[in-house]
Amino acid sequence: MNILIDLVHPSDVNLFKNAISQLSKDGHKIFITLRERGKLYLIAKDELKNFELVLIGKHEHGFINKVIALIKREIDLYRYIKRNKIDISVNQGFSSVLSCRFIGIPFLQFEDDFEYKLAFYYNKLLATRDIMPDYIPTKGRNIYKYHGFKELAYLHPSVFIPNKGILSELKITQFRYVFIREISNISLNYSNRTSYLDEIVNFINAKDLQIVLSLEDKSLSGHYKDRCIILQEPVQDIYSLMANALLCISSGDTMAREACLLSTPSIYTGGREMLMNTPLIQKGIMYKEDSLEMINERLRYMLKDDNALSIRSGAKKAIGEEWEYTTDVILKHIKDFNKA
Repeated sequence: MNILIDLVHPSDVNLFKNAISQLSKDGHKIFITLRERGKLYLIAKDELKNFELVLIGKHEHGFINKVIALIKREIDLYRYIKRNKIDISVNQGFSSVLSCRFIGIPFLQFEDDFEYKLAFYYNKLLATRDIMPDYIPTKGRNIYKYHGFKELAYLHPSVFIPNKGILSELKITQFRYVFIREISNISLNYSNRTSYLDEIVNFINAKDLQIVLSLEDKSLSGHYKDRCIILQEPVQDIYSLMANALLCISSGDTMAREACLLSTPSIYTGGREMLMNTPLIQKGIMYKEDSLEMINERLRYMLKDDNALSIRSGAKKAIGEEWEYTTDVILKHIKDFNKA
């Protein structure tokens, strides 16, 4: 089959990279398109070295500009799909669904963001299959569910083993540093978010712990360079950094979940109420804190009497035994159409 994988967000690279590799080994021809957004192209180029990457469309600011950009991109994708005789398109988020419907090929949508209603119902209406974790409360003729998280496509212990080599490179010690991810407010999902990064950094510095800081907005680097280790993405072993951290603090929901699925306790400060975080909160791996007072209180608890280390042991069983390896789910659905 000629299979299109359309990448519109940096997290898409990780979601599909193992499936892309396996599909290529199985003899399928893989076409990869992506839009310009932040470090997406650099990350994809680093992770998908053996594949051609085709840039189509841009990530714009503001609702109207986003809609216009989406329409323009669909037109360009339509031409690309036609020209390359694509048999099936596999995606996450706002992507090539309209192009696929006009051409008449299957569109498989993998998603987990129930709260982003516009994208959720857009895909539910138009996708051939809308594939999502089973904690999302929806049904439909094209809805398919699995027991797990999209992040386990690349972080499941069957495929990912952390290493400690990166620690010596950065001169840090396992469980003696905090990993912080701070996103910008460009995304509509986070446009009204209040940042407490300065106060959090000061709090942790006072506890004699090092900080590894991942900033989406690199213009802030100068302000924190004397108090934190600033990462320059893409980082080869970023998940090993997260796995060996004492805890993670993230204003972005993806990295908050990634940390949890590496058994690292996570404080999520992004403010969004998200169903996909609920199983992790219920298991006591993730903590959603919305004010500076709540964040500081949680930090005091985590840093006291090795509580952060104790939380780790309770996370590992569910990750290794309870939840599915998501790449297997992706491959299963694609292979269903290969048999047709």
